[in-house]
This record gives sequence, C-alpha cells and structure tokens, in this order.
Amino acid sequence: MVANFRAALDSAIALTVWLQIELAEPWQPWLFDIRSRLGNIMRADAIDEPLAAQSIVGLNEDELHRLSHQPLRYLDHDHLVPEASHGRDAALLNLLRTKVRETETLAAQVFITRSFEVLRPDILQALNRLSSTVYVMMILSVAKHPLTVAQIQQRLGEKP
Repeated sequence: MVANFRAALDSAIALTVWLQIELAEPWQPWLFDIRSRLGNIMRADAIDEPLAAQSIVGLNEDELHRLSHQPLRYLDHDHLVPEASHGRDAALLNLLRTKVRETETLAAQVFITRSFEVLRPDILQALNRLSSTVYVMMILSVAKHPLTVAQIQQRLGEKP
C-alpha cells in the first residue's frame, strides 16, 4: 500500500510538472506552489517528519477550503461538473484534480488504521486541500470574469 501511495504521489508531481509546461498564465504561480507542496508531502512521508503549513498563491488551507465549498459566494461561479465545453485548461486541471484525489484515497488506506486511527492527518489534509485548490483553479478557468488572487483575498476578508 505504501508503494502505491508513493507512486501516485510521484505521478501527481509528474502531471503537475507537465501542466507547468502546457498551461500559461495565470496558472504558473498556482502550479509552482502545488508542485512544491507535493514535493514537501513526499519528503515528509519519506523521512517521517511533520508537514509544515504552506500556502498556495498566498491562500492558506482554510481559505482554499472556503473557496472550494462556496464558489458562488467568493468566485462568482457556482459548482461545476467538468464537460468539454469548459475548454482545454479546465480539462487539464481536472486531470490533476483527479490524480490528487486518487493520491488522497491511497494515502487514507496507508495512514488510517483498521481501528480508524489517523496516523498522518497532516498529509491527508494537505492532499485534500490540494484537490480543493485545483477545483478552484478549474472554476476560475471557466468564469466569464475570473478574479485575481488579490480580489479573492479581499473577498475572503470581507464580513458576510
């Protein structure tokens, strides 16, 4: 099981690097941070060290969670189910999102015991937030007027 998780993590890194080549702005800073986070997950697993907090384009895990669960409120676009009409960027990002989710499910098999003890909540949450991050990127890629990171941060800071 550990080998399957590590192989999936390696594949997620490879796919992220490929998307860094295939996709243009504004995705480069996002993909750079995702690649970095995946590498840090790999390192934390390999040497059995705690995984430090890490933002993606300046957004922390809580903010990424809020964006992915309330996209209409923060991103001016409702939830989406990918389809061909969403275009190339959304399709490529969806490949990465599903690869990260696959890696997360394999991590759960490795890091959750039969008695439901979670051995590496840091890694499981990091992978979950990475799939949320890529979902947010997908929504931004199909939005008619995609927001900048600065605009998103401003909206996250506003009171409801």
